[in-house]
Amino acid sequence: MHKKLPAITEEEDVKAIVIMLRALASEARLHLLKSLYEHPKTWTELVLELKVNPKVLRDNLAYLRKSNLVQRKNPVGFELTEAGRAVMELSLREILEASREIA
Repeated sequence: MHKKLPAITEEEDVKAIVIMLRALASEARLHLLKSLYEHPKTWTELVLELKVNPKVLRDNLAYLRKSNLVQRKNPVGFELTEAGRAVMELSLREILEASREIA
């Protein structure tokens, strides 16, 4: 039996979830998250690995930072936040099952 998920009642929580889901609704951002899930990387490593225009990378990193999935790593680079790591570790099956339980 699956555990019952808590209801999302706060407007702030709803807005945060919408921002996060929009962040995940991009193939480019998903590739970026996957890359950072392997290990933190610098700007240059990301540009070379993903073969992406620097402006596109900048925009995608900004959106992922706004959604609290990615953060700057000191002294340089980027890494997943705890929320970003949790999103990457969820399986599609778990997401589908959870959505059925809510409905």
